[in-house]
Amino acid sequence: MSDVPGKTYFSRLVGRTGFKSDSLEKVYRLMMILDRMQTVPELSNNLALKGALRRTDDIGIVGRDLLLTPSIMIEEELKSALDEYYGSLERGTHPFFAAVLFHHQFESVHPFTDGNGRVGRELFNIMLESNGFPRVPFASGERQRYLRALTKGDDGNVKGMIEVFMRMMMEQRTDVAMETLKRLTSGD
Repeated sequence: MSDVPGKTYFSRLVGRTGFKSDSLEKVYRLMMILDRMQTVPELSNNLALKGALRRTDDIGIVGRDLLLTPSIMIEEELKSALDEYYGSLERGTHPFFAAVLFHHQFESVHPFTDGNGRVGRELFNIMLESNGFPRVPFASGERQRYLRALTKGDDGNVKGMIEVFMRMMMEQRTDVAMETLKRLTSGD
């Protein structure tokens, strides 16, 4: 396995928090994908720092008006987010709710120069899968809805944020079920 930017950091941070080894492997694979993207000319535009923790505070999120965690506090904030995630599960918080809250915290920390959304959504799905829930694909046509959900969380409307995530998951699963039913009944 090549030296993936951020791999050592993720190994240290995620490895001590209780992720199953197969889940940690998924994080490594995602980091390898980001690493490989650097070799594709069409994708490599300014990818040199992707996957590495950001070292600057001169960064923003397109579509969101949010103050990000200062770069000097990223590692501490990520550890806090993971501790809160596992603590909430131990306290009996529903795994879907805990994953949504972690995802919101991760996106608010915004630890990388680029790729935060992809990494955050993959971590969200790893958390869902490790608790027996299906993945949420986050279709590109849902970007504005997704950003509005995160903004609800920014504004302190956690219930509203979780509700949007739940509706997105239920609608996507309903669409998949309807498509499967259609194929099964069409005789193809």
